[in-house]
Amino acid sequence: MNMDALRKALLPIRSRLATVLLRAAGHLVDASGPIQRVQVEAYKGEVRDRVEHVEGYGRTAVPPDGWEGILGALGANRDHTVCLAAVHRASRPQGAAKGDNVIYDVRGNLIWLKGDKLYIKAVNALVAEAPTCTITSTTTHIGDATINGALTVNGPIHSTGNITSDADIADATGSMGDMRDVHNIHDHYVPTAPGTSNASNQQM
Repeated sequence: MNMDALRKALLPIRSRLATVLLRAAGHLVDASGPIQRVQVEAYKGEVRDRVEHVEGYGRTAVPPDGWEGILGALGANRDHTVCLAAVHRASRPQGAAKGDNVIYDVRGNLIWLKGDKLYIKAVNALVAEAPTCTITSTTTHIGDATINGALTVNGPIHSTGNITSDADIADATGSMGDMRDVHNIHDHYVPTAPGTSNASNQQM
């Protein structure tokens, strides 16, 4: 078999291999089912609907408008195309160091495993739900925070704002409610010398 005949014989195989992996423009996303399905455009005008988007266990994400995908044709069969990755260049954080890991979204919220720290940025609000929350730290710095429920902190707390509570606040000696009761009913011993008094008979 001469080279021209060999090239002609291999042409269908080469054509199929050339489409095993493709870059695509992403359009619609359906995240309502057990597997995410997307609409993609691999070639100009060639739109594929309800393509399976393969996501790893433990995480799921709905890409925003303007996303791109990498398509794979299983068994080199373009009738069985899946989306292997979805990326959105505009929202991807930049400047991560080697070994960092970042979870992010298009709004600017992110969780960044960054060197020796865990950095969390919430654009609007940070909400944590748990029966109990325990923080073990040398020092805990709190700015403006709303805590619904019990919070246990093992270590000092440094607050840069006011601390308010709809419930009672207590320490090892007693609650603020107990101290308020003592203050409201306490009395003083009045000595015979006019204009002076001793300390309170009750100690908060």
